[in-house]
Amino acid sequence: MNTTTTINADEVQFIVGVDLAKNCFQLAIADLQYRIQSRQRLTRTKFVRFMSNHPKCLVIMEACPGSSYWARRLLSMGHE
Repeated sequence: MNTTTTINADEVQFIVGVDLAKNCFQLAIADLQYRIQSRQRLTRTKFVRFMSNHPKCLVIMEACPGSSYWARRLLSMGHE
């Protein structure tokens, strides 16, 4: 299985991995070489505020019932 993904560095500056949960989300923010730069634990409200103020990025999250909702919210903020 090929896990290599091409990312357009002109459009995206960061990759944000999100572990969705009921109350708090775990985030891992990585550079374009997939090196973790920071980790954060945010409530839903703080997650929305963080992503609203964050530069455009590629968001990776698990497939679960809530992921399609969050995908639509993040796309409306300009993230991929």
